[in-house]
Amino acid sequence: HFLGGNHITPPSRDNVINHAIIKNAIKGIQVDTLSNTERPMLTITNSRIENMTVAGIYAQSTTIVAANCLIANCGSWCAALTLGGSYEFYHCTLSNNYGSWYSSSARGEPTLLLNNFFVYNGTAYVYHLYNALFANCIITGSRPIEIGLVNTIDKVPVPGQFNYAFDYCLVKVDTMKTDDPERWIQIVKNHDPRFVSVFNRDYQLDTLSPAKDRGKPEYAQLFPLDLNGRSRLADTKPDIGAYEREE
Repeated sequence: HFLGGNHITPPSRDNVINHAIIKNAIKGIQVDTLSNTERPMLTITNSRIENMTVAGIYAQSTTIVAANCLIANCGSWCAALTLGGSYEFYHCTLSNNYGSWYSSSARGEPTLLLNNFFVYNGTAYVYHLYNALFANCIITGSRPIEIGLVNTIDKVPVPGQFNYAFDYCLVKVDTMKTDDPERWIQIVKNHDPRFVSVFNRDYQLDTLSPAKDRGKPEYAQLFPLDLNGRSRLADTKPDIGAYEREE
C-alpha cells in the first residue's frame, strides 16, 4: 500500500509490482526512458492506482506490461504513455471522472494518451512507439473522447513509428475515427460501462454492463483470475476490464 508516488529511472529494470494500492500523489508511477522491447522495465499486476493530481502512470519511452489493474480519478491522465516505447495492457480498467461532480471542465486531458515526440525550441524530437496493445480493457471517463493519439504536428504525421491496437476493448471515443480493423478490433464503442458506483469508486460491473461477456477468451486465459481473485473462465465468456461480474 503506497501513499505517494513511485519513480523508476535507468538503470533500474525488471521491476515488478503486484497486489499494490497506490493513491494520493502527483503521479502514481513514473517510468523514465529505457526503451527495451524485449524486457519490460515495469510489470504491474493486480493493483489499484487512484486519486492522482496528474497521472496514474506516466511513462517516457519505456516498456511496461500491466494486467488486472484499475487506474482511476487522475487530474490529467490515467495513463500517459509518451515519447514512444512499448506497452501491453491486459484486463485493465482506466476510468477518469476526476472533478466531474463539481465541474464539467475540471480535467482537460483524456484518460489515455499515446504520443511519440516532443518539441523543444521549435525542433521536434521523434521516438518510436513500437507497440501499444490494449486487450480486454475499459477506457472511459467523463469527457467525450477519452483516448488521445498524438503523432502529428500541424496535422502532418511525424516520421516515427506509431503502432497501437485496441483489441476487444470498451472505449469512449465519441466521433473519433475507428475504422482501421488492425487498430480497432471488436471494440465496444461509446457505451457506458455501467460500473456499480463511480461515485463510491466501485468499478465492478453491474448486471446490465455492456462489458459483460465481451472479452476475448485468449486474453482471459493469460490472466484467469480478476482483480478480486474471481475466475474469468468459469462461464467461458470473460468480461472486459479488471473485474469479472459474478451473478
